[in-house]
Amino acid sequence: MQLPKFYRLHLFICTNKVDDQNCCGQRGSEDLFFALRRLVRQAGLAQIAVTRTGCMGRCMSGPALVIYPDNVWYAPHSSADLACIVRDHLEGGKLVTPLLMPALEPPLPGYDFPITKQQ
Repeated sequence: MQLPKFYRLHLFICTNKVDDQNCCGQRGSEDLFFALRRLVRQAGLAQIAVTRTGCMGRCMSGPALVIYPDNVWYAPHSSADLACIVRDHLEGGKLVTPLLMPALEPPLPGYDFPITKQQ
């Protein structure tokens, strides 16, 4: 059975905010989310969705932006970074190597809530 493909690419950007400067939301990701939506729309990329998310476990390297189904993780810090990603990756199909998120092992699941001994 062939499932419908709603989008060619789906971009998720973490806008999670906790009382910690290391989270994506404390690093301006909400503004980056709106900037990315604007850039994608201006480029006429109708088959690409941009969605904000909660914690994706990459807080220390964020703001976190992941592109699926490519499974490419970026750490953009400005509108200029996002413009490069839209131009080179989304339109050109090339990785923006300087903006790739560094690999952290292990990921930090559940960073968005306090961990207690019972958990």
